[in-house]
Amino acid sequence: MKPSGNIHLTIYQNMNEHQATLSPAQIQEVRGLAYHLWLQADRPVGREIDFWLTAEKQVIEAAAEKAIQEASLSSVPAAKTAPKKTKSTTKRTQ
Repeated sequence: MKPSGNIHLTIYQNMNEHQATLSPAQIQEVRGLAYHLWLQADRPVGREIDFWLTAEKQVIEAAAEKAIQEASLSSVPAAKTAPKKTKSTTKRTQ
């Protein structure tokens, strides 16, 4: 049984709906990474979706890891700094 052409339309629609959760900068990052992955694979025809989804997954995972790191850094209380020592203006006598 040959898959219908509608499957590609459905996949693209799902991709477009999911892109709404990505920032424009992340979409650009996914686009560039997908292109790079496609080039590395010797430009196979008909696998655009595979490369897009792989790139999207990597970008989302990287963003999640960054958010986790930022959250863990912000939950650590700031270290107290010692008060600055000031020079005394009076001279010591011996």
